[in-house]
Amino acid sequence: DKLPRFALGMTQYAKTSVGLVLLREHILGPERFDAAFREYIRRWAFKSPRPADFFRTMDNVAGSDLAWFWRGWFMENDALDQAMGEVEQKLDDKDNKWVVTAPMLNLDDLVMPVEYKITYEDGTIEKRKLPIEIWYPSDRFKEKWRSDKKVIKIELDPDHVFPDYDRTNNVWPQPDEDEDQEAVEDNEKDEK
Repeated sequence: DKLPRFALGMTQYAKTSVGLVLLREHILGPERFDAAFREYIRRWAFKSPRPADFFRTMDNVAGSDLAWFWRGWFMENDALDQAMGEVEQKLDDKDNKWVVTAPMLNLDDLVMPVEYKITYEDGTIEKRKLPIEIWYPSDRFKEKWRSDKKVIKIELDPDHVFPDYDRTNNVWPQPDEDEDQEAVEDNEKDEK
């Protein structure tokens, strides 16, 4: 394959650094990542390690099977697209709590943990995380919980830390197209 020079550099350096940041900050956490990375350096100093040596050391020391990450991020060219499905809420008359069912979808081949933000009708916000294991059986997962308050919005990856290529489907409810167009027109009027 022939790649333009910038593409080769991006593939070798930028993608690798982004992958390591994801692994440290959002998948393993700093404590586990740092211990595994130090052990990799100790084991392979002054030797000629291969990618598999790095992968095995990180897996062994961190105590996690990261094959899904190594395969999707480094060995293949997978892409990430997480999405919200249509959320259902019902008020349970027995205890006066909301029963919330929030479907989350993985629409492409790369998988990542799920980080999401819930906004309730009283304005309170709650952030939650789900592990990668939710995607093992299927590309659809239904998160269910009971709440004293009605949910008005759920947003996946609210801090934009994962490389999701279509963020338009990360929010429930989906913004109304008419409202979006009105907002654009209002902004254009304000600029004039």
